[in-house]
Amino acid sequence: MYTFFANHRIKGFSYLIVLILVAFFLFLSLTGRAVADHAEYKTITVGQGDTLWSIAREYHSVQPGLSTESFIEWVEDENGVSRNHIEINQKLVLPVKN
Repeated sequence: MYTFFANHRIKGFSYLIVLILVAFFLFLSLTGRAVADHAEYKTITVGQGDTLWSIAREYHSVQPGLSTESFIEWVEDENGVSRNHIEINQKLVLPVKN
C-alpha cells in the first residue's frame, strides 16, 4: 500500500513540475513580446495642461480603429496611470504605430 501512495505522490509531483515549467516559459514569451511591442508604438512626453482626453483627441485620428474611450483605456493599462494622475514630463506609450 505504501508503494501505491508513493507512486501517486511522485506522479503528482511530476505534473506540478511540468505545470510550473509551462507557466514559466509562457510568462517569458509574453513579457518578451510586450517589450518588443512597446518599441513599435509612439512615446510622448506629457506637457503642461495635457490630459488623457486631450492626448486621445490629438492622436485618435492616427489610430481610428479605437474609440476615444478605448484609446484612453489602452493608455491607462499600458502605462499604469489613471485619468487624473498624469504629470508633466511623464512618458506615455500610445497605441499609435511609429
